[in-house]
Amino acid sequence: MQPAATISLPLFSLKRFAIYAAALGLAHLVGLAAATGTTLASNADFTAFYSAGRLFNESPDLLYDVAAQQREVIHVEPKFPTNAYLPFVNPPFVVAIFAPLAHLPYLWAYLIWCLTTSILYFGGLRLLLTATPYISDAKSLYLLAFGFIPFHFNTLLNGQLSAIGFFFVVLAIVLEVRGKLFLSGLALVGLLYKLPLLLLILPMLVITGRFKTLAGFVVGAIGLVLTSFTFLRPHLWVDYVRITKWFAQNKTTYNDVFQTGSYVDIESFFHRLIGNGNIRFVVTTLTAFVLAILVIIAWRRAGRSALAWAISITWGLVLNVYVPIHDTILLMIAGPLLIDSYLRAGRRVPTTALVLMASLYICSWVALPLSMKTGWIMTLALVAFGCILNLAPVESRSASAHDNVQTALM
Repeated sequence: MQPAATISLPLFSLKRFAIYAAALGLAHLVGLAAATGTTLASNADFTAFYSAGRLFNESPDLLYDVAAQQREVIHVEPKFPTNAYLPFVNPPFVVAIFAPLAHLPYLWAYLIWCLTTSILYFGGLRLLLTATPYISDAKSLYLLAFGFIPFHFNTLLNGQLSAIGFFFVVLAIVLEVRGKLFLSGLALVGLLYKLPLLLLILPMLVITGRFKTLAGFVVGAIGLVLTSFTFLRPHLWVDYVRITKWFAQNKTTYNDVFQTGSYVDIESFFHRLIGNGNIRFVVTTLTAFVLAILVIIAWRRAGRSALAWAISITWGLVLNVYVPIHDTILLMIAGPLLIDSYLRAGRRVPTTALVLMASLYICSWVALPLSMKTGWIMTLALVAFGCILNLAPVESRSASAHDNVQTALM
């Protein structure tokens, strides 16, 4: 077996970049902890999930009552601003995760959730490496994944749920690679905690002919909903639909509440740029239509290769109605799949693609602190990365080729 090849740019290497990114991420965490102490946990979005668990334990009928949610958040964190709001707008079965945690003191529940998030995220990365055999440098991937600010800050410290989606998308891909298509569909049921994540994945299953996977998802989704009726009252689903509609109407209206400056979806992008609602609707619709056509063409080209998943993941962050920046940790799936597709086809990864991936990574650091002025840069970077995915090679090499080409992210 030949030594691992090196993917590098002049005066630059991805391995060195990974080390710098991880070091910067660690410094960021330490700095935040030193500056805020335990208030870091109490100011996290995890407060909304913990409060929902408490509310469900005490008054389950009020789970989706906006006023009750606000009262519970303030009870959990008295210093929380009274004019702000941390909504719980996830499906009813999600509360089953946090109801047990809500019996614990807040700090303990927060730390347990941070540990769970880390296991799901890095466990998912480890699983992903089994589906991308041409990427052999696991250490660099782990370092890059940790240094990615949408993970270590927006997801881990903030107590968000994105690691759930990350793990189950990886699981679906790996099961498909292993030929277990129905189980792959069942894995996608894990994304029902946040329906927008499925907005492009489900059409991709249809267009690329993954009907057995789709069947697995449908069976699993029905089973999950029916099972939820055993511990949830049916009217909670009606309340969930109502609060979802309320959230959709208000998410771009109250930026101080929902922090839409850090959203990367196309609706939020044009909301920041175009003030007139009618013009914004037309421009958003036409742009989404054009991009959707490009995605469909890319799906048909990718067929049943793993690249179709990368295309769906990336474009699903843009062609959507609700994608905060913490959901962009899914890019840590799309990136390795892109690199693997080039190497599997016996081609070098283009310098343009590597530079763009590095730029997208850096954009995540810039977009959040400057979101009110430059939040659009992350969306534009995602569109550019999506175009690179659309053009990536999809032909597979023979199995023996893998013995001759081992590639590391160095």
